Amino acid sequence: MHRLDARVKLAYLAFYFAIIGFFTNPIVTGLIYLSIFPAAIVARVSIKRLLITFYTFGVVLIVSLLMWPSYYRDVGVVLFSLPVFGEVTDYGFMIAVNNVFKIVTPITAFLVYISVTKPYDIVQSFIKLKLPYKAASIASIALRFLPVMFTETRTIMEAQAARGLELSKGNIIKRLRKYTAIFIPLIVRMLKMNVELAMSLEARCFGVYNRRTFLNDMRMRMEDWVFLSLLLSAFLLLIFLRYLYNFGVL
Repeated sequence: MHRLDARVKLAYLAFYFAIIGFFTNPIVTGLIYLSIFPAAIVARVSIKRLLITFYTFGVVLIVSLLMWPSYYRDVGVVLFSLPVFGEVTDYGFMIAVNNVFKIVTPITAFLVYISVTKPYDIVQSFIKLKLPYKAASIASIALRFLPVMFTETRTIMEAQAARGLELSKGNIIKRLRKYTAIFIPLIVRMLKMNVELAMSLEARCFGVYNRRTFLNDMRMRMEDWVFLSLLLSAFLLLIFLRYLYNFGVL
């Protein structure tokens, strides 16, 4: 997975972003979601990163179960009733679970993509696809800032904890108020880093030349074409089953 061409990895990401929207059956969307994990295992994506997706899955599932079934109370058989939110039917429950998979599938695929693709390769793949160099660089810089932001957040939380801030105590309102002591320094730190980055790019005359050169030129190999062919075949097969046999539709 790491040795594939960056354009093929981008096609892998686009496949999940596109295909998940065609189906409404949670069994099918769930299988599409689970199909990401073999690639994640082969790519040796860290357990910590995968846990982020599981946490996101749990949060989105709770919100979806509270929100979506209320729109389908008159459709299907009543499974159970929730206080305040009312009855939950089997159809409403499946719609809720399906929408969870539609949200977490692109997130998980994107996590695998950034785990196996270097920022340098992302920029070059965008340029090979005839996208503007500045747009490719902005995307690369944004991806580089993600781990930096997480590191800064952890550092600020540890510093505030050393000053006596207890984030785990109190009700939800009190906890949210305490997190302002984390968010405000984080925003200030990110703004300062953005200013420093802008000055650095300007000092290096970023954007003066329209054409960008690279030390290692990206070339498609046989395994790249095979993987891309498999992706395209899977996409066309699923679309064919969806519209000819109503596969994956409630």
